[in-house]
Amino acid sequence: MSKKLSYWERRKAQLIFNQMDKAEKQADSFDNIYDGAKRYLTRQSNKVFDKFQRDYGLTEKEARLVLKTIKDDKTIDNLKRQLQAQPDNPNINQLLADLDSPAFAFRINRFNDLQKQIDNISNKVYQSEKQQSDTYYSDFMNDSYYHHTYELQKRLGVAYDFNTLPEREISRLQRSNWYGDNYSSRIWNNTQALADSLKNELLIGLMTGRSTRDIAEIISQRFDVGKNASRRLVRTESAYYHGQMELKSYDEADISQYQFVATLDLRTSTICREHDLMVYKTKEAIVGVNYPPMHPWCRSTTIAYFDDKWAKGKKRRAKDPKTGKNILVPADMTYDDWYAKHVKPLYKVDGLKQSDIDRANQQYIKYKDILGDERTPKTLADFVDLKYNNAEGYKQLRLKSRLQEHINNGDLSLTINQDKQNRHTQNHKAYNNYVQRNKSKGKPIPGYLTVDNTTVQKIINDNYLNGTIIRRQSGQYSAIIKTDAKSGVAYSIHDLTGANPIATDEFTIHISKSTTHLVPKIPSDNKTKGGAS
Repeated sequence: MSKKLSYWERRKAQLIFNQMDKAEKQADSFDNIYDGAKRYLTRQSNKVFDKFQRDYGLTEKEARLVLKTIKDDKTIDNLKRQLQAQPDNPNINQLLADLDSPAFAFRINRFNDLQKQIDNISNKVYQSEKQQSDTYYSDFMNDSYYHHTYELQKRLGVAYDFNTLPEREISRLQRSNWYGDNYSSRIWNNTQALADSLKNELLIGLMTGRSTRDIAEIISQRFDVGKNASRRLVRTESAYYHGQMELKSYDEADISQYQFVATLDLRTSTICREHDLMVYKTKEAIVGVNYPPMHPWCRSTTIAYFDDKWAKGKKRRAKDPKTGKNILVPADMTYDDWYAKHVKPLYKVDGLKQSDIDRANQQYIKYKDILGDERTPKTLADFVDLKYNNAEGYKQLRLKSRLQEHINNGDLSLTINQDKQNRHTQNHKAYNNYVQRNKSKGKPIPGYLTVDNTTVQKIINDNYLNGTIIRRQSGQYSAIIKTDAKSGVAYSIHDLTGANPIATDEFTIHISKSTTHLVPKIPSDNKTKGGAS
């Protein structure tokens, strides 16, 4: 009997997988719409900002505070009115002078045209996504309904008459405001939010003197947010229609009760855990209350319920948190039972609560997304062990994650500053001048690299996360690394003449927005203190 239920569960799981795979493919199609719009807008913005670039000395924080005061459309005229209302500030005064000057008139017109193009692009994205959604959801509902009915008949072992899915039912569901709005309104809201954020960022670029490269990166990030919202919507809507077709198949088969089935793994939400294996009347099913989807990205489902005896001795699938593979557990095992048996014994921390592991799991997923599998603990249990039992190791993981996040966001750069690096390049004029200046002031002799800057850049790229990370100050990090070759020379702080060079394979990478460079350091097995950086 256990094999029989496992078979039906596999079929049900495969049906859900197939339907959600269709949703993912549709989301991929929407991605293409957003990517095309992004490429077009980037080209248009380059034509404006390559002529517009000027640093007025305003910080991004100051620019965003100004934008917060604009209650109407984010236009140049509204921006000027708010800038004029700001306290006297020479930076703002210069910006206002430029915005009012005849020489800027053509650029302002092009900027205003760009803002209008954003509205046009947003509307085109909406129309394309809406048109594809109408067709996709109609086909999806028909497919889900007939698959649910077919699977239910096979499971019951009884063939029964059922109705075709009427077009009016499809239209009714497409118009339903099951999550506050119907999908058409949510597509509109998503595309309008994208347009507003793009206009904001372009005005900030105008005020702060962002480069065309920075503007292109910001546009890309904003469109990525839009793509994610679109994917979340199509996944959640598909889950809703999938569930509604399942309810309709229950009604056709006179199934009076259903059982809520949550996914047994550590990604499952708290609300779905609470409903796991609960039995409800089909006529009382309410989406988000006792019937999936309970939330965006929800993976829960239901099965037709008969009685407790029917489930006794049967099996259901679960995730083994240690191996990540599927296992079979008793069909009546609740989420809490699974958690107590398969999850808690893995952790080497006394008094660990489920909420602690939940938070740790969210952190673990985040760190894996940022750093990748190779630079994070192999399993969640290993991560929890690190977090609670190895303070320094956990600190380094957090620092590496923050460093990588800053690099990903463009706040920091791994690209070496040639001027800074030349001051540590053997026989370079900048290095010789640096040595003479330090000698004249009685300061330590700076170390140098015996390789060219191309090799230095490769050393940084390959090793910046391999060593010990130090957060020096806001916006600056250091990474102390060890390499395979002794390609550097360092000097003791007491060697003021350079008489005793020390070959080294250890270095400090100084990482910042614009002054990243590599400096040799005294080897850790040498008790001599190092020199200038």
